[in-house]
Amino acid sequence: MKYEPNPRVVESLIITVLLTCLMMICLMIVRA
Repeated sequence: MKYEPNPRVVESLIITVLLTCLMMICLMIVRA
C-alpha cells in the first residue's frame, strides 16, 4: 500500500498549525 498524502488533509493540518500559532501570539500580546 502506497501512502499518498491527501491535499485536503495537508491543508487542514497547515491551517490548524497556523491557527495555533496565532492563538499563542495573541496570548503573549494579552499577557504583555
